[in-house]
Amino acid sequence: MKAKLITFLTALLLAMPFSAHAELLNFFLTDGIRSFSFELDSNPTPSASSQNSFQTANFQAGSSADGVFLADSFFYTTTDLGGMDIADLAGNELVISQTGPQIFAGSTANPMFVAGTYQLADSVENSRYNTNFRLVITTVPLPASAALVGLGMFGMGTLRVARLRR
Repeated sequence: MKAKLITFLTALLLAMPFSAHAELLNFFLTDGIRSFSFELDSNPTPSASSQNSFQTANFQAGSSADGVFLADSFFYTTTDLGGMDIADLAGNELVISQTGPQIFAGSTANPMFVAGTYQLADSVENSRYNTNFRLVITTVPLPASAALVGLGMFGMGTLRVARLRR
């Protein structure tokens, strides 16, 4: 019985599709009054890049003040004052423009975001919100990870019940 259960669980794990994509990250910005959040891959493919910046285009951002909007973002190297911009595509308007530390590793052609907390500062007067923001980047748990934990707990529970019945 035990060998069949182990064989079944092993076969189930091997049959599960595992993708080789980048880890999904949650970006949360707040100034204490308003907040913005969106998700991007940890290793995004830029829609455009230059020596000092790269762009990620056409993603949904949520805002406590503006609701959900289609956005573009620009991320800058420390050579170009670091930080980031978020633009509202529908309104064709710069929502926030922040300087600060560089929040990615690697090159602008092949960036990799670094999870952590960053203090940013307002950089231009013509953005919708002229205030300093704090950015927190965290990983988003993948459903496959939760499924593996659940499967492991189910297997342990099954073994426990089998031992109690003996």
